[in-house]
Amino acid sequence: MSTNSELNDSDLLFYANVDLAHNAVDILADRQVSNVVLLDLTELSAFADYFVIGTVDNIRQARAVIDSVQKNLQISGSRIRPEGEPESGWVLMDTQDGLVIHLFSMDARYHYDLEGLWAHAKEIVRVQ
Repeated sequence: MSTNSELNDSDLLFYANVDLAHNAVDILADRQVSNVVLLDLTELSAFADYFVIGTVDNIRQARAVIDSVQKNLQISGSRIRPEGEPESGWVLMDTQDGLVIHLFSMDARYHYDLEGLWAHAKEIVRVQ
């Protein structure tokens, strides 16, 4: 990584993506999403730089979190594409900026075990 006086375009993109990821963690924490984790996939994946994973208690909470993420991240210029329905237990939100947000029910999170699948990813933040 370059010094602050020598930032290039890839450095700026890195800082923008990690800031966006931290913003997503804050949004989920503010909405009482449990066990929120931010994983760094920059060395492991070509399709995403960061995953934010969280567990919601119910469908109503999931819908509120989706709305909040869409409103807050769109303000910062990110386009959010939610995929899946809260009733399924898993909603994926692709920001198209290197960040993918996963909202799970407790059962679906245990079943799909993304943290286990991406066990080599660096955990940056965990909010219980």
